Amino acid sequence: RGWLPKVDVSETDNEIRISANLPGVDPEKVNIEADNHSLILSGSTEEEKEDKGENFYRLERETGEFRRSFELPTSADTENIKATVKHGMLRITIPKKTEAQKKKVAVSAMS
Repeated sequence: RGWLPKVDVSETDNEIRISANLPGVDPEKVNIEADNHSLILSGSTEEEKEDKGENFYRLERETGEFRRSFELPTSADTENIKATVKHGMLRITIPKKTEAQKKKVAVSAMS
């Protein structure tokens, strides 16, 4: 049985950010693969089983394998992706190639 982690995707002038809720997922079981067109986030979490005669009334925590894919713009610098995890929140930062970043142009008055 699989599941889909909830994600937020945002963009600034300099980077693309993906934040994923991965509560209870061991960072060692998270895989991130990227090429020039897409990023694939996958991994797994195992169901905790304690057989002490408990009768469960509700099981809502997600377990099993997950896989999400995201289309990346051509400006994504997939060679310099960074990923960190803290308190079950995975943050992926994908810088934009320097030539793709927006540049401000100063406008001067002509006399």
